[in-house]
Amino acid sequence: MKKNYILLFFTLILSGQLAGQYRWEAGAVVGLANYQGDLVESNLPLFKEGNLSFGIGGRYLLNYNWAIRGNILIGQLTGDDFNSSNDYRMRRGVSFETPFTEVTFRLEWEPFGEQHYLSLNQSKSFFSPFLFLGPGLVFMNPKVDSSRTVGAQFMQNIERDQNESYFKTRFTVAAGLGVKYDINDLWVVAFEFGMHYAFTDYLDGISHAGISKNRDWYSFGGISLFHRLPGTEKTGE
Repeated sequence: MKKNYILLFFTLILSGQLAGQYRWEAGAVVGLANYQGDLVESNLPLFKEGNLSFGIGGRYLLNYNWAIRGNILIGQLTGDDFNSSNDYRMRRGVSFETPFTEVTFRLEWEPFGEQHYLSLNQSKSFFSPFLFLGPGLVFMNPKVDSSRTVGAQFMQNIERDQNESYFKTRFTVAAGLGVKYDINDLWVVAFEFGMHYAFTDYLDGISHAGISKNRDWYSFGGISLFHRLPGTEKTGE
């Protein structure tokens, strides 16, 4: 039964053909990466902790509505207790920074994709939303600064975290949404925002000194510019 559902899923994806359209796109993305974890108290991305990040990617169009995208994102994540006015956080006084490289493969769904791609032949452009979801790997290397920490208990937990052994290559899942706009037939710009869950509490280098049961994550919001590659169009379908 499971095999039948899987076969049906791929049949639906591959059944819609892109008549006369480019299959491959390549481009770059730039934006801000924001960490969420023990060293920030807001559940919303903080502009002061947003770090410039950039990447490159390639997209293969399966049909009008579905595409597969590979992406490499390079940037830095930071967090600082001193960005809070909370007395507990001020006494803990921990900050961190970690350079990261993320490699993801994701499936994109564009519900109005048919109208979007058919409009290229008519020299029309409009905003087309999309959703994405996919797995990947993130390579991280957190550096913790506890020089402003006040209190023996804080220092004990921080030292415990620094002596902890954990993998610095983590599995991650990215999920998000965006909107595309065609500059012309060959260039497409998109605005996107995604959440990236790394399945670890050591994205910031601390766990025992924070809330060990919670897991860290990060977000990325930015703008991408992709070029449709000549010679990759499908014709006669």
